[in-house]
Amino acid sequence: MCTLPDLYLAEYAASRGFSASWFLQCFRQITGSSPLQYILKLRLSNAQSLLENTDYPIGEIADAVGYDNALYFSRLFRKHIGMSPREYRRAHVAPDEKHPC
Repeated sequence: MCTLPDLYLAEYAASRGFSASWFLQCFRQITGSSPLQYILKLRLSNAQSLLENTDYPIGEIADAVGYDNALYFSRLFRKHIGMSPREYRRAHVAPDEKHPC
């Protein structure tokens, strides 16, 4: 049985004239990861940039990078980055730019 992302992937590959397996093989060869892993890395990278360069609340950052649940976003961020978004912001903002919250 296919999961929802598998169905989207198969539709995407078919719309470009490729089989899903061939598309996945090429994608992994070029990027070194699956499409879902690649999207996750991209979202987390964008979140890191927003945490470093803006004072947007964590919930807004979560929404901006594609997560409508800030708690889920925070759990993913901690799992893959090794600290919470708030801890990351505190560790990566220059002392003269630190915010009181």
